[in-house]
Amino acid sequence: MIKGYHIQTKRKGICVLEIRDLTVEFKETKIISEMNFELKDEKVVLLGPNGSGKTTLIKTLLGIIKPSKGKISIFGEDIEKIKGDVRVSTNLEEVYRLLYSINVYELIDLYTYLKGNNIFYALELVKEFNLEKILRRRFYNLSTGEKKLIFNILSLCPSSKLIILDEPFENIDPSKRKKLSEIISDLDSEILMSTHELDVLRYFKDWSLYFMVEGRLYGKVTPLEQILGSYLTVKDTKDAILKIKAKNKILSITKNEGEYKLDEFYNLDKIYEVIS
Repeated sequence: MIKGYHIQTKRKGICVLEIRDLTVEFKETKIISEMNFELKDEKVVLLGPNGSGKTTLIKTLLGIIKPSKGKISIFGEDIEKIKGDVRVSTNLEEVYRLLYSINVYELIDLYTYLKGNNIFYALELVKEFNLEKILRRRFYNLSTGEKKLIFNILSLCPSSKLIILDEPFENIDPSKRKKLSEIISDLDSEILMSTHELDVLRYFKDWSLYFMVEGRLYGKVTPLEQILGSYLTVKDTKDAILKIKAKNKILSITKNEGEYKLDEFYNLDKIYEVIS
């Protein structure tokens, strides 16, 4: 971690993010169903296969998508009142898309200024990931992985009280994943991080974990270390750590034995193969 930039941001006892009875529908299809969730003094991994509603949830939390019903509060305020608050940061591409006409350095300079952050911290992260060569490029000339790293860097502000990360490891070179995980973990902010990749969980053993499948939350499991080395069985079992419903079948996560070892799944998309 970069020395000299470690900033204490937590406010003990404050519910930073609260979701109550949230439903999001598109053309009468439920993408998120009656979700309830609280984020308070913790860091959370939201693990789910592609298409489970994770990105839709994040867009809803950021005010990009309007919920069909339910309530979302951030720092105790309705999201409509707090949209654009400098205390919240994200790596979601849609937040930065209007700024694609400027180069990477100009975007970092502008964004850190608007957030009241130190540009030197962001530039140190650029250096950590060996991205100095792209600073004068425009975004449409970057690779998918380079874009993701820059969005991650912009979101990882030490002064942010809530950081919402959508698939931060997707398209990231394996050699950079451990470094990224260390930077994320070292921040004192409350963090909600979505991923479909099981192999990155080992970097976040002391975090809490929720599964998200077909628009529903299951959990929480805390610490998520309990999931590492666990098994998946396509039936209802008594000793399950957690039970998940997918494609009208019950999936049980068990500690000692089962039909499939979760560690052997590269990502959670595999669950649809084992139940088909």
